[in-house]
Amino acid sequence: MSGEWVSGDFNLDDVKKAVDNLKVYPIDMHSFHESSSGPLTFADLPTLDFPAGGKIKCFVDLVPDVDSDVPKAIIKESLQSKTYEDIPAPFGMKSKATGPFKLDIAIMLQHNGKHTVIKVFHFPQLMKVDVARGLCYGTPYCFNWQGEVKTMKKCIHFVFERLGGFQCRQHVFRTSEEGKPENERSQEEWDFGFDFIEQKGPRENIKNRMLRWVTVQTSCKDSPIFRWPPVLVEKSLRNLAQDGVLAQVHTSWCLTLYDIDVRVLQALAPLFSSFSEKALGLFGEPGAGKTPVARSVAMALSRYYINRIGQQGEVEPSFRQILRPDIFDDGTLPEQPFKKLKAFTDVGNIESMSKERWGAAKWVKGQPRIYCVNDYDRNAEPKNDLPILSHRQGIISYVAHKDFLNMLEPAWCPKDKNEANVMAVLKRTHILLNTKTFLYVRPASEKETPVLRIPLDDKQDFLHLESRAAYDYHRKGGTEMPKDFDRKVAWETEWMEKVMKGDLSGLKYRCTIIKKNVFSDHVTPSLQPQLDLSHALVKNVSNLFEAPNPSSARSDMEKSTSSDAQSKPSTEASTSSDARPSKKVKMEPGIFRTLTSSQVGGAIDLDSSPEKPPRPSVVEQSLTQQLEEIMQQDEIPNPGSVDFPCGDEAGDAHDEEDQLSFGDDMDVVEQEDIH
Repeated sequence: MSGEWVSGDFNLDDVKKAVDNLKVYPIDMHSFHESSSGPLTFADLPTLDFPAGGKIKCFVDLVPDVDSDVPKAIIKESLQSKTYEDIPAPFGMKSKATGPFKLDIAIMLQHNGKHTVIKVFHFPQLMKVDVARGLCYGTPYCFNWQGEVKTMKKCIHFVFERLGGFQCRQHVFRTSEEGKPENERSQEEWDFGFDFIEQKGPRENIKNRMLRWVTVQTSCKDSPIFRWPPVLVEKSLRNLAQDGVLAQVHTSWCLTLYDIDVRVLQALAPLFSSFSEKALGLFGEPGAGKTPVARSVAMALSRYYINRIGQQGEVEPSFRQILRPDIFDDGTLPEQPFKKLKAFTDVGNIESMSKERWGAAKWVKGQPRIYCVNDYDRNAEPKNDLPILSHRQGIISYVAHKDFLNMLEPAWCPKDKNEANVMAVLKRTHILLNTKTFLYVRPASEKETPVLRIPLDDKQDFLHLESRAAYDYHRKGGTEMPKDFDRKVAWETEWMEKVMKGDLSGLKYRCTIIKKNVFSDHVTPSLQPQLDLSHALVKNVSNLFEAPNPSSARSDMEKSTSSDAQSKPSTEASTSSDARPSKKVKMEPGIFRTLTSSQVGGAIDLDSSPEKPPRPSVVEQSLTQQLEEIMQQDEIPNPGSVDFPCGDEAGDAHDEEDQLSFGDDMDVVEQEDIH
């Protein structure tokens, strides 16, 4: 038959002739197509009445006159995540199916404004007719195979595609011609080929088994990888055999979780135990320390899993496999298709592969994965409506979910960006977004709930001051590890043991030192002896909050800081010829902190702020609630029995010129109190 197809104006022989040079292949992930209603109708499908008994494995469900809107976003998300039971009636299945199966859906608009829904089911195994009927909302039909199963299967899908409307297909057609240029292969064909390699390919090369298999499969016309580059197939098989990728494995890293700012570490604490199921996405301003945080988190997880299986000293912590978390660092996320991004972030569900210019990459199921990107819309950030006092005290607040999505808008691939794809990524990814004023934290969820934000005040670096010096030293090529590295690892190990068990009570944190010079943009050397306030704060943080009265608190603080100042004379030389007069650093007693907040984290509101988004309301304790409780702790526990030196005594910087100064006598050093 030539020309356009017209319903009722052709016979089955015409369809057989049209598909004679085609092959149909099932695919794992659905492809979505939308058009006006096509030239053919359900009556053109080769169907028969449903049998009363027996068994069946391929059938169709016809639901006419559906008087409701089509929830396309929900259908797409449910099909992509394989949660078919979430598809609302009558667009999905009436009961839950067991075992694997393929499902094609077509939804066409009728002349009366209603819709016709056609669902084609294909199960690999025979099932009872009554069970199949229980899956259907409408009238079930079976197909007339006419003794030609392969040919009729192609005919069914050929007619199905010409029904038009909104279609969700789990099949793809290929011509029988001798191969195609690579650039003409569709994404579905690549996916089907990689699935075939993963399922059928050999894992070892004994007696040239891999080479034989590649040669046969790339030369056979019926193979899904017919005419594929042999080099690509060989690399895919090698990755499968080694459970690795072609990216370099990193085993040396100078920082630990102890080096991360307390606010960031508190935000990460309730998320750690879910990193075997969810990915971590770090968005925001460049230079804040997303890369060192990602590497420190990855190495902490690697050390934890190695300790858990008792292979200390045998397996080296690194970024890869279940013992080697993956990091996608400073890549161009908007250029990555959502299909690939969802595969990367779907940590706990699937084992996936990706075709790249250099070959194939494999992501192992349960393997912690992190990505760091700078893409976000600064102009879309909601206005800072917190009172100045609340902002300085670190009072947490919330922003609307829509505003948060607007900030992330530039980070997504514009080619296939839609609500379903974005929510699919957010469902799989814990997201931290740092701007110039706030740290936004959104635990992985498909729910559109308000997003928590934490004020950053004037310290936007994710690392502690001396830890930044250590990171800069290694970034410039330094190889020597910090002198106190082993002690930090011991602290991290104890911290990780509690967090990975979900025990967030009484976690130990290292206080954050904030450097504030309100009169200059840079720190100038001073003749005045430097007070090692960070050392004093770490040693006496517990005493500050256990002081029985203000006078004793002041006495303890003054005693600590004065003794530190006497024991550590200044070694810095002045750049001015005139000696600067001696000035005192104003030290407020720790008891003053409690005047601005109640025991439950409330605050004295000195400003009439606009109404803020409501806090999430759920019955069970969610990650958001756990995070809020951590951020509202009245005090930061002492880091523990390990008495770490800080500041110039930390030993993290290896050259005197790399040491970070804590400023001059105009600087104010505070312990960060997160509410």
